[in-house]
Amino acid sequence: MRSQRAPGRISVRVGDWRVRSEGSAAQKSRGRRDWLVELDEEGIALPARMAFEWAQLPEDADLNAGDSIQGMLSLPVKRGGLFDLLLSWKSGSEENEATIERIRCD
Repeated sequence: MRSQRAPGRISVRVGDWRVRSEGSAAQKSRGRRDWLVELDEEGIALPARMAFEWAQLPEDADLNAGDSIQGMLSLPVKRGGLFDLLLSWKSGSEENEATIERIRCD
């Protein structure tokens, strides 16, 4: 994700994003904080938890023009399924939304 055209800072909260699979209601994406608690409880070694954390999108980010973030997103979607990703972000005090439709999970 890159802030290219926003006139100022944009704020992203990945925890506000939703995924909608065919025939189901929109569901919350699972953030890395939730995963890290579960991985710790399961006794996963610290180096593996750290590698996983660094591979995920940050849960909260403020981006100025030209800034970018990248990473993976954990979604409740079955392999081979189609889904829509419902995104939201703030630009100043303005709330914004967009939907990326018919993404295939392979």
